[in-house]
Amino acid sequence: MSGLNIVNGETAAASVAYATSDDVFVFAHQTSSPATHTLTRLAQSNTPNLLNATPKVHTLPAEADPASRLHEPLSAGSLVSVVASSRSLLASIPHLYKVASDGAALVVHVSAEHRSAHASSFGDFSDVMAVRQTGFALLSSASVQEAQDLAAIAHAASVVSGTPFLHFFDSRRVSAESTNIDLLSADILSKLLTDTDITAYRAALKSRAAAAPRSAYLRYKQKPAVDPATPSVATAVRDIMHRFADLTGRTYLPLEYSGHPHPRTVIVAMGAGATVVEHTIHRIRDDSDARVGLIRVRLYRPWSDADLIALLPDTVTRVAVLEPTTDHASAWNPLFLDVAAAVQAAREKVVVVGGRYGVEEADLAPHDVVAVLEHLDGESAPAQKFVVGRRSASADLDSDVVVIVGESRHEVKILPEGSRQAIVLSDASEPDAHTFAIAFAEAITVGEASHDAAKRTVQAYSFRTGSSHASHLRYITARSAPLPSLVTRSHVVAIRRPENADAETTINRLVEGGLVVLNGPWKDVGALGATIPAATRRAIRSRRARLFVADARAYGSEAEDAALLVALLGLHFQKNREARERALGVARANFPLHFDHVRDASVKMLDVPEEWASAEDSFDHAKPAHSAHEPRVSTKLPVETPYVKLLDQVFGPRLHIANAVNAASVWTPSASDPASSNPEFGYGLLLAQIQRRDRLVDLVRNTLADNTVHTPPDLHRALTQWLLAAKPADGSRPAHKKVAVAAGEAATLLEKHHAIHPRLAEIHTAVDLLQPRSNWLLGSDTWSYDLGQSGLHHVITSGEDVNLLIVDTTPYSRGEVDRERRKKDIGLYAMNFGSVYVASVALYSSFTGVLNVLMEADAFQGPSVVLAYLPQPSENPTAIDVLTETKIAVDSGAWPLYRWNPALEHAGREPFCLDSERIKRDLEEFLERENHLSLLVAQQPDLSRTLVSSLERDVRGRHEELKRRAREDYARLLSGLSGEATGPPLAVLFGSDNGNAEGVAKKLAARAKARGLKTKLMALDDYPDVQDLASEGNVVIVCCTAGQGEFPSNAREFWRALNALSAADLNLTDTRFAVFGLGDSHYWPRPEDAHYYNKPAKLIDAKLNALAAGKLTQLGLGDDQDADGFETGLQAWTPELWLALGVADVVAEAEPPKFSDENNKLVSNFLRGTIAQELLDESTGGMKESDTKILKHHGSYMQDDRDLREERRKMGVEKAFSFMIRVRCPGGVATPKQWLAMDELVDQYAGAALKLTTRQAFQFHGVLKRNLKTTIRGINKALLSTLAACGDVNRNIMLNPNPHLSKIHKVVYDFSIRLMDHLAPRTSAYHEIWLDDKQVAGNAVQDFEPLYGLTYLPRKFKVVIAVPPNNDVDVYAHDLGYIAITEGDELVGYNVTVGGGMGMTHNNAKTYPRTADVIGFCTPDQAVDIAEKVMLVQRDFGDRTNRKHARLKYTIDDRGIEWFKAEVESHLGYKLQETRPFHFTDNADRYGWTKGIDDRWHFGMFIENGKVKDWPDFPVKTGLRELARWHRGDFRLTPNQHLVIANVPEEDLERTKAHLAQYKMDNLNFTGLRLNAMACVALPTCGLAMAESERYLPSLVTKLERAVEEAGLRDDAITIRMTGCPNGCARPYLAEIAFVGKAPGAYNLYLGGGHKGERLNKLYKESVKEAEILAELEPIIKRYAKERNDGEVFGDWVIRAGYVKATTAGKNFHEQ
Repeated sequence: MSGLNIVNGETAAASVAYATSDDVFVFAHQTSSPATHTLTRLAQSNTPNLLNATPKVHTLPAEADPASRLHEPLSAGSLVSVVASSRSLLASIPHLYKVASDGAALVVHVSAEHRSAHASSFGDFSDVMAVRQTGFALLSSASVQEAQDLAAIAHAASVVSGTPFLHFFDSRRVSAESTNIDLLSADILSKLLTDTDITAYRAALKSRAAAAPRSAYLRYKQKPAVDPATPSVATAVRDIMHRFADLTGRTYLPLEYSGHPHPRTVIVAMGAGATVVEHTIHRIRDDSDARVGLIRVRLYRPWSDADLIALLPDTVTRVAVLEPTTDHASAWNPLFLDVAAAVQAAREKVVVVGGRYGVEEADLAPHDVVAVLEHLDGESAPAQKFVVGRRSASADLDSDVVVIVGESRHEVKILPEGSRQAIVLSDASEPDAHTFAIAFAEAITVGEASHDAAKRTVQAYSFRTGSSHASHLRYITARSAPLPSLVTRSHVVAIRRPENADAETTINRLVEGGLVVLNGPWKDVGALGATIPAATRRAIRSRRARLFVADARAYGSEAEDAALLVALLGLHFQKNREARERALGVARANFPLHFDHVRDASVKMLDVPEEWASAEDSFDHAKPAHSAHEPRVSTKLPVETPYVKLLDQVFGPRLHIANAVNAASVWTPSASDPASSNPEFGYGLLLAQIQRRDRLVDLVRNTLADNTVHTPPDLHRALTQWLLAAKPADGSRPAHKKVAVAAGEAATLLEKHHAIHPRLAEIHTAVDLLQPRSNWLLGSDTWSYDLGQSGLHHVITSGEDVNLLIVDTTPYSRGEVDRERRKKDIGLYAMNFGSVYVASVALYSSFTGVLNVLMEADAFQGPSVVLAYLPQPSENPTAIDVLTETKIAVDSGAWPLYRWNPALEHAGREPFCLDSERIKRDLEEFLERENHLSLLVAQQPDLSRTLVSSLERDVRGRHEELKRRAREDYARLLSGLSGEATGPPLAVLFGSDNGNAEGVAKKLAARAKARGLKTKLMALDDYPDVQDLASEGNVVIVCCTAGQGEFPSNAREFWRALNALSAADLNLTDTRFAVFGLGDSHYWPRPEDAHYYNKPAKLIDAKLNALAAGKLTQLGLGDDQDADGFETGLQAWTPELWLALGVADVVAEAEPPKFSDENNKLVSNFLRGTIAQELLDESTGGMKESDTKILKHHGSYMQDDRDLREERRKMGVEKAFSFMIRVRCPGGVATPKQWLAMDELVDQYAGAALKLTTRQAFQFHGVLKRNLKTTIRGINKALLSTLAACGDVNRNIMLNPNPHLSKIHKVVYDFSIRLMDHLAPRTSAYHEIWLDDKQVAGNAVQDFEPLYGLTYLPRKFKVVIAVPPNNDVDVYAHDLGYIAITEGDELVGYNVTVGGGMGMTHNNAKTYPRTADVIGFCTPDQAVDIAEKVMLVQRDFGDRTNRKHARLKYTIDDRGIEWFKAEVESHLGYKLQETRPFHFTDNADRYGWTKGIDDRWHFGMFIENGKVKDWPDFPVKTGLRELARWHRGDFRLTPNQHLVIANVPEEDLERTKAHLAQYKMDNLNFTGLRLNAMACVALPTCGLAMAESERYLPSLVTKLERAVEEAGLRDDAITIRMTGCPNGCARPYLAEIAFVGKAPGAYNLYLGGGHKGERLNKLYKESVKEAEILAELEPIIKRYAKERNDGEVFGDWVIRAGYVKATTAGKNFHEQ
C-alpha cells in the first residue's frame, strides 16, 4: 500500500473512542456503519486501549432506549464513549441531563444527519442544537483530521473537567468523506489523557458518591462542595488544546479567527461549512486583500459572549452567521441567537444577520460564499435572514427570507496548481463505489507525488444519485484540510454505465477539453452513439471532451473495477511510465486477486462527431429527477413495493397510505420527517380525514334538511343517495362501489351548481371526501421493537377503521439475535385486544392469500393489522432468493400464515384460521408416526385429517370456554353467589364525579348483599347495553349533579343511549327501578336556575317511568343544604327501598364502621402503608385509595388528566393517572445547583414545566408511577425533600423573601430551618420507600413520633414568617404565624398568630375561611417551643371525626381564643408577652432591582401563576437554567408565585442584567392588576377543581385590563386571585377581587379583601360567567377610579361604596 492513512471522519472518531474508553456504545440504526466495523474489528483482535485493556464494544438498537445503558458503567467510574447519529439524540435527552448532573466522563461522537429527503452533502445540526441545554459540552469538527483530533481533545477534557462532551460533525462531509490524515499514536494519546487525570477523575467521582449524606435533613444544610482544583470546561478545553499543539504541531482554539486583520465583514460558522468559508476567504484575500474574516466555532457549549467579543475585530460592521439547519419551529437559529445576543450587547452598531445553507441546496461551494460576501458588502443593508442555493428559490420560505445564489462570475480558484479532480459514476453498491474511488484517488496521488505522497492530500466523497453512485475525487498538491464541496470542474469523468441517464449532468461538470472515459464494448463511435442517450452525446460535444472507451466489462463482473482502474491509470500516466508503475502498485494492493488478469486493460480514443452537438434520441431514455451532483435518496425500488403495488391493484383510487408519504421506503423514516413514518403520524392524518368526512356528512345532512337552501332536484337526489350509501341507517359498513357511484354523480352536479348557495360551495370544496377511502398505514418491522414508543399500541387501541400493513424483512437464515434487538410479536399483541383483525401473509408463498387478507382487512370495521413477509437475505436479493427464504420460513413455521377475524365470532363462526398447509401436513405425519395411534389411524384414515381440520374449532372452543368461565366467575363475584345470596337480583348503577354517589351506591350494594340479594355494582357508562335493562328484575340508580344540571362524566353515554329510546324500542314492564339523586338546592341560587337541582336524577326517573318501568320507590333527593347533607334524604329513602324489595325485615349483619383517614393513619405503620408494594405493581398507573392518602405525607398526590377522562373511558382503559410531587423548600430559598436539579428532573419526568406554588415550594405535575421513586430520589439528591410537603403534618414553612433587609432575612431564614427540622416527622418510612434504606426485619425496631404520635395531626398545619412592612406570606391565612419585630437592624422577637385558614365548602355555612388572631409576643429563643406547643394542642383537641371541621381555626372557634391561648401557655409553662406594634403596607411582591447589604443585588421577576416553562415569546425556563449555571447567589420563591434572583454580587450585576434581557426576564411592563394576580393549578390535574383557574385567569385579566387602563388605573395594585374550587390554595378570600370555581366556566365573585391581607372578602355574586363578570366589574372599576379617596385601596372602597359588607370574622363570612 501507499502508506497514506486514508480514513473517514466516523472511523477516525471511533478509533479514538476505542483507544480512550473502557466501554464503547454504538447506537445502531437499521444498517451497519464504518464505525461499527472498525470497533468490532479492534475488539475481536483484542487490541488494547490506553489502559492496556480491551474495551467492551456494545452495539445496541437505537430504537431500544440505548442511552439508559450508560448510567451503570459511568457510575462505576468507567470511561465511556458513544458513537451515534443525530437521530438518536432526542430520545436520549432525559439520560443526557442525568449524565451531565452526575459529572460523568462521557463523550458522545455524533454524526449530524440531514432530515430532508434530498439529503444535502452537509449535515443538519438541528438535533444537536436540541440538546445544547442538557449540560453537555458541545465540540464541533469541520474535517476528518479534526474529527480525530477533537475526539481526543474531548475525551481528555471530559475526564479533566468531569463534564460529558458531545462531539459532532457533518454526517456526509466529515463522517462519510475519506481523506489522508496524520494519525494519533498511542504515545500522544497517553500524554494527552494521562493516568493521573484518570485516577483523579475516578477519585473525585467516588468521593462525590460517598459524600452524599443519607439523611434528607442533613441535605438541607449541606451545600454541595465544589473542588477548586477542577477546572472549568472552557479552561480544560483550552489547556488541552495547547497541550495537543505541543504534542502534534496542530493548533486548535475553542473560537478561532482567520482573515484580514481589520475586516469590515465577518462570517461566523462551524462544521464543514466553516472550512468552505475559510478556503474561500483565503483565496479572495490573496487576490484582492478583501477586508473579510471568519470566526470558526469549535467549542459551542459552554458559550462565552466575552470570548466572542474579544475575538471580533473593532473594525467589523457586519456579521453573518451561517448554519446548516432545518428547524422550522424557531424563527431564528441557535448559533445566530447566541452571536446576536453577544454582539448587540457589546457592539450596538454592528449588524448581525443569519443565513442557512445545505438545506434546500445540495452543496455549499466557494462561489456561494463569494455571493454571500458580496451581499453583505453591498451598499444597502443586508437581509436579516437568507438562505444559500439555487434550489432555495423554489422552496417554501417566509417572505422576509432572501435567497442568495452563487453564479459563474463568483467563481474562485481554490485548489493549488497541479491539483486534479475527477468524477466516477458507478452502478455498484455504495461501499464498492467508494472503495473504487479511494483506490483511484490514492493511486493518482502516489503516481504524481513520487516519494512525498504524504505531503499531498487525497479526497474521496461518494453518494447516490438517481440509480447510480457518484464519487467526487481530488488529488491536491498541498497538505491541507480538503475543500468539502462537490467537484464543479473535473479533469476526468469516468462512467461505468454510459447508458445511464445520469451521465449528462456529470459530464457537464467537466472542464472544457477534459477526459471522458466510458466503460463498454464499443469499437467505433457509431456503435457508441447508438447506445448512449442524445443528452450524453450533446454534453460530450459541448464540453469539447476527449472521448475514450475502456471495455472493462470484458474481464468479467468481479474484475470489472480492477480493469477500469488500470485503464484509467494507464490513460492518466500514459506519458510517464515510472509514475504509472507507482500508481499500478496501488491498484495491485487494492485488487490483488484480479490485478494480473487485468494488467493489460487499456483505453481507446474515439473522435467526437460534430453532429453530436445537435443529437436527438430515437429511443426513450429516462430523464433523472435530480442532477448527478446532488446527493439524494436511492431510486432503487423500496422493499415494500410489491405489497404497495398489490394494494394499488386491489383498491385503486380508494387507496390512501397516510404515513411516510415522502419517504423512499418505510425503512428510511428520516428521509422526509423523522416522525412521518410512525403509526401515530399516519393515524393523526387519518383521524383528521375521518373527522373532516364526518363534518362533511353533517354538512350534507343539514343542507338537505334546510329549506332555505334551494338545492336543485337532481343535486338534492344525488346528495341524498350519497348520504344513504355513505352512512347506512342500520350502521352497517358502506358498500364502497355504491358510495363511489353516488359520489361521482354528486361531484359532477356540485361542479355545476355549487355557486347557488354558500353551503353548496362549502360541500364542493370538500368534494374529494365524497369518495370512499381504504385507509392504510405502511410500516416496517422496526415498529416491533417497542410497541409503545413506536405508537403502534395507540393505533391498535383506538378502535378507528385503520389498516396497518407491516412488512418484515428478517430472513429466516439470519438466526437468533441478541435480546436487545429481539422483536415483539405484533400479531399476538394485537389479537389479545379481541377487537382487531390480524393476519400473517407472505406474498411469495400465497398470492391469493394476500389478496384475500387485504380485502378482509378493508372490510373489517375497526383496526386491522396485516403482517407481511418479504425477506431480504442480501442487499440486492433476486426473486429466487426471496422465494427461497420465504419457503423456508413458512414451511418451518418460523413465519406462520393465519387470519384472526373477530367479526366472524359475532356471526357464530370460527374467528381463527391457520393457512400454513405445511404445518397441517406435519401434524398429520406426526400422528402417523405415533405408534399408539397408528392402528387407530389405519382403521379410520380420516381421523388425522379430521383432527387437523378441526384445529381452528379447537382454538375457538377453548376461547369460548375461557370466556364462558370468565363471565360466570364475574357474575358470581358481582352477585355474591357464595351460597348465601338467595334473594332477587339487584343492579346498582351509579354516576359519580367526586365520589359521593359512588360511595352511596357501594353502601347500598353492600347492604343489599347482606340482605341476601344477588347484587351487582357498576358505573352507568360501564353498563353494557341499555337494552339489557329489560332483563334486570330490579335496578337502583344513584346519580350526582355536575355543573349546571349536567350528568357526571361516567353517566353521559348511558343517558344518551337511554334518552334515544322510545317505548316501542324498549319494554321495561318487567323491570322495577328506584333513583336517588345528589345535589345542592342552593348551588345555583337564582330562581331561574332552580331546575338545575338534581336534574340528572329527575331526568332518569322520568325517562324510566315513560318506558313503562315499575317504580320501587319515589324519586329520592339528597340535598347538601340539609343538616347532614345528602345523608338526610338518603336515610329517609333507603327504608322504602328495602320495603319494596321485600327485605325490610331481614336482619342484616351490622355494617362495619367506616374506614376513616384516622384509621388509615393508625394502621399505616408510621406512614408506610403498602406504598412500596404499590410502586412495584405495573398493572396500573395508579394506587389504591388508602395508600394515596398516606402518600400525601410523603409529598405526593395521585391525580389524573381530567381532559382525557372521557376519551379513556370510551377506550376502556383506566384514567390517565399521574402524580403531583411537591418539593419542600423552607423559606423558598434554593441554590443554583438545586434549581438545575429541579429543572433537569422536571424535564425528565414532569412534562418540562416547573410550578412555583403559592407556598414557596416547587411542584411537579404529570409524574408517572414508574418514575415516582426516581424523581423523589433525585430531589433528595439535590438536598431537598418532599417529606411532609403535604398531609396531616406541618408543611413547608413560608418566609418573606424581602431583599431589603438581608440581615434580618438571614436570621429568620435560619429560624425557619430550625423550626422545619423540629416539626418534621421522625418516621423512617420515607427513607425506606424512596431512598432504599432497609427496614429492620420483623419490625424489631419500631418507629417513634415524639410530636405526632401514631395518627399525626387531624388535618394539615401551615406555618409562615412575615417581616413587616410586607405581608406577602399572608400571615393571617395560616394556622401559625410569626410576625418579625425588629429594632433597627436587630430582630427582638415575634408576634404570634394562630387560627388562620382558607378552605371551605360551597353553600356549607359550617365551613368558612378565617383570619388568624394575634395572641402575644415571644422572644426568638422561645419561638420553636411555641410552635411545638401550638401544634400539640391542635393534635390533642382538633376534630378527628369530621375532616371538614378539623383545622385549627375550628378548634379555636369552638372553644374560644382565650381558652386556646391559656392551653398553649399551660404547655409552655410561661405566659406570652403583650403584642408589640407592627405595620403592614400590602401583601404583594417587590419587583425589579433592589440593593441589600454587603453590596448584593436582588431582582424580583414576574412569572405569571408561577409556571416556569418555555413559552414561544418568553423562554423563561431556558433563561433560568442558563442563569443557574453561573449565578453565585440564590433563588427565592415568593409567596405570590414569582421569583427573586437574589444575592447578585456587584461584579455580576451587568452580566445578570444582560442575561435577563436576553431572555426577556426583565420585563415588568405589566398592569398592577396582572402583577398582583394569582391562581391555583386546578384543571386538568387537580381532582377537586370545579372550574379552570391557572389556564383561565391570564385571559380574564387581559379583558379586565381594558377597563383598568381606560379608568387610568394601569399601575394601581389591585389584588386579584382565582381558584378552581373553594379549598383556597391561592388564598382567594384575602383578595380584593376573587373568583372561586363552582362549575365549568362559572365562579363565585368575592370583593372587599384587605389590601394588606388582613381582612376576608365577601361574596358579591354567585355563579357568574365571563360575560357577567365583565359586566359587573367594569363599572365598579371605573367608579372606583372616580370616587376613591387619596390612598384608598380597592378593597376598602368597595366596602365604603356599599357593594359588600366588611367581613370582621370568619364566622360572619357568609353573612350578607
